[in-house]
Amino acid sequence: MIYFLSDTHFHHSNIIKYCKRPFHDVFHMDEVLYKNWIKTVKKDDEVYFLGDLTLKNTAVMLQTLPGQITFIRGNHDRKRGYENVPYLIMDIRGYKCLLVHNPRNKIVDQYINEVDFVLHGHVHNIPFEAGNKFVNLSVEVIGYKPLPLSKLLGILSSKIN
Repeated sequence: MIYFLSDTHFHHSNIIKYCKRPFHDVFHMDEVLYKNWIKTVKKDDEVYFLGDLTLKNTAVMLQTLPGQITFIRGNHDRKRGYENVPYLIMDIRGYKCLLVHNPRNKIVDQYINEVDFVLHGHVHNIPFEAGNKFVNLSVEVIGYKPLPLSKLLGILSSKIN
């Protein structure tokens, strides 16, 4: 299976208030996000994570999560010791997609006319509708758990039609 998500912000207590997340405190949020990930993703599954995993040690956090994780660096991902890229262009079942953390940057400006979709995070629960090319994969809009490829394909096809 293949999954996508962004902006878990493990260990970030203020994100609950900033994004009106439905958690009592940071411990509750971390527990729900972690359990949702490990219930969904198996060891050999592919995960495309679009940035802002944790405010603590990203390398350590990545070691505790199942899946073969392709990590796209977010603005809060400053720790070293893990492989990451600033963006990725990939074919997803015939759709040319740019995977990036922040949809408002020079990378998007550079590739916007070459791709069918921009898959991103960063804007959390704020709708970012700059045409039908943008798909927000922040956990707030995908149900606080990794989004399977089948559901992503449904979103992409609905934006085309």
